[in-house]
Amino acid sequence: MFLKKIYSTVTIVIIMIAVFIFGAVLPFVERIKISSGKYIENKKTLAKMDKEIKSLGLQQEFLKIAKSDLSNFDKVFLKKDQEEIAEFLFVLEETAKKIGVSIEIKSAVSSKEANPSLAFKIFFKGSFPNIVRFLAAVENNLEGSYRLIEIEKLNMQKMVIENELTIECGLDLKVYSE
Repeated sequence: MFLKKIYSTVTIVIIMIAVFIFGAVLPFVERIKISSGKYIENKKTLAKMDKEIKSLGLQQEFLKIAKSDLSNFDKVFLKKDQEEIAEFLFVLEETAKKIGVSIEIKSAVSSKEANPSLAFKIFFKGSFPNIVRFLAAVENNLEGSYRLIEIEKLNMQKMVIENELTIECGLDLKVYSE
């Protein structure tokens, strides 16, 4: 009889443990699995968003640089107002004077092609090394006057004046404008 009571008590305890496991523990474990899956999914989403935020930050930096470059790009084109043209010609003459080349600007014509520009006919003379330095200064943008410039035609003629070798040049210069 005593043994029967122990068996029945043990059976009841085992049944209670089984009911507790299946009724409380297993649903709790299932909820943990679902929550951990959601946690991993959310962690991946956050990592992806973090990458996008960093990418956006880089894009904003590139945008700032591009805006800066574009603001400098506006300065490349010569405006067709008289002050801008006079300033460009002044810089051209000052550069020639500094280098030791005498210069004469014969004409300035506005072009209405697909790319608007101003065409200048310029005559200058000086020693060969000074002529080369002047042409390099024009080609590499005049000091203080960063413009989009194209040398269209260059004629050079050697002259001997008072036993000195002098080079006379004719230059067709195109300066792109707005």
